[in-house]
Amino acid sequence: MSNESGCPMSRRGLLAGAATVVAGSALAPARASAAGTGAAAPPPTIHTAVRPDRFGRLFDLPPFANPTTQVKTALRTLGAPGGIMDAKDDLAAGPLGLILNPGANTDNPNHTAGMTFVGQFIDHDITLDATSPLGVPTAPEATINRRTPAFDLDSVYGSGPFGDPLLYEDDKLRLKAGRRGEHEDVPRLPDGTALIGDSRNDENVAVNGIHAAFIAAHNQLLTSGAATTFKDARRQLTWHWQWIVLNEFLPATLGTQLPTALSRGDQRLFPRGCHPFIPVEFQSAAYRFGHSQVRPSYRMNFTGGPDGGQRFAFVFDPSQITAADPSDMQGGIAGAGRHIGWPTFFNFGGDRAQWVRPNKTIDTKLSTPLFHLPPKTVRGPEDVLALAQRNLLRHLTWSLPSGQAIAKKLGLPVLSTDQLADVGRVYAPFAKSTPLWFYVLREAELLGAGKRLGPLGGLLVGGTLIGLLLADPSGYLNAAPGWKPTLGSTPGKFGMSDLLDYAGVGGVR
Repeated sequence: MSNESGCPMSRRGLLAGAATVVAGSALAPARASAAGTGAAAPPPTIHTAVRPDRFGRLFDLPPFANPTTQVKTALRTLGAPGGIMDAKDDLAAGPLGLILNPGANTDNPNHTAGMTFVGQFIDHDITLDATSPLGVPTAPEATINRRTPAFDLDSVYGSGPFGDPLLYEDDKLRLKAGRRGEHEDVPRLPDGTALIGDSRNDENVAVNGIHAAFIAAHNQLLTSGAATTFKDARRQLTWHWQWIVLNEFLPATLGTQLPTALSRGDQRLFPRGCHPFIPVEFQSAAYRFGHSQVRPSYRMNFTGGPDGGQRFAFVFDPSQITAADPSDMQGGIAGAGRHIGWPTFFNFGGDRAQWVRPNKTIDTKLSTPLFHLPPKTVRGPEDVLALAQRNLLRHLTWSLPSGQAIAKKLGLPVLSTDQLADVGRVYAPFAKSTPLWFYVLREAELLGAGKRLGPLGGLLVGGTLIGLLLADPSGYLNAAPGWKPTLGSTPGKFGMSDLLDYAGVGGVR
């Protein structure tokens, strides 16, 4: 049976399938109605006819709040520096001190530190909103998504060697690469601007390093003879990237049973014939769970310090915004010593395993440096530099429903007002109608022990990302269902550590 958009199954199938996946994982309690009766909720009304180059919304539900001055003030208070979402890190302890004594930023044993930046790279691969105003109600369907809703690495490849020739060498096969001293960088124009398919991949040194690693891996495919054409090199690297998303990132985020659930034949979240799109409930709320996992500081590398030893750095430091060679991890700087020593961020095993550090738990506390973003990393207004405030005001941009309304619509457990008492003390109505992002974080904290997303967050994130993978006719799940990765040290297995080693950047450096 087809619906009004010509799809063989409605968007309802996407979320119904995702519910099955999440319910089958370790994180999900049994489905129940909001009333706790155990009865399934009525099927949600979900949009289907959305163009893939536009954003869209999943649910026909009222917004969590009206965009009044009082609500805007409450959102700013909720996400303010020093407010209830600020981990209140002791920045005076310095970067190393906060690594040794993380305080409220407790460890997440499911994730290594690099998964935060893999999540950021995922976002930049599938979504880019360059036009919607912060906090001003806007129609998602009228807003262009400047990335394709597919894991095709268009943030790396742009429009290809003929559509974006400046990204490529004269042979139209290899991507241009850059250097920062003896280590890799993305290519840059003479003024230092990154010459890449998505400028956001130069926002910080870590995501810059991931982008540079993909460039190196693509070129290595051609240098090694594993690929002889641009098309084949891109296909191989893209399929290995899709494998990482499905088999490393998502199990760590949703639960380890997810790959098994996905292998059950015809579990189609985005059915063939339907146009995938990026839902604003995902883009501006649920998927921003990764912001809560950012550490205030990291060991950036092992050889870039002033004495040639380890370099420790805040992720952002307001005092370094105008520095020519900043000591923090902000991007846009090609200076020597600003590379990433990846064994801190991913577990390579063997002798390098001793260096790996964990990620932070998923909860309603954000590291203090994220409340003072460098102005160059934000797209207006620059008077809102706290990441939490920006995320919360986005709920007004898209008129997002509350976490409670979506959970109830999907027949998932609904958090109680007691579990949201702190947000109610900021603004009483928020305890019953909570901004979706905050709700997803609190749900993960309470129902996922901070290690993984809870039922609603897992459904929105897993349903969207897995749906995009299943909807892509050129992805390996459809084009070569039995395909296994070939570039890692162990045939049939591949993770971020394998990608970095293949790119030649995985050493203790």
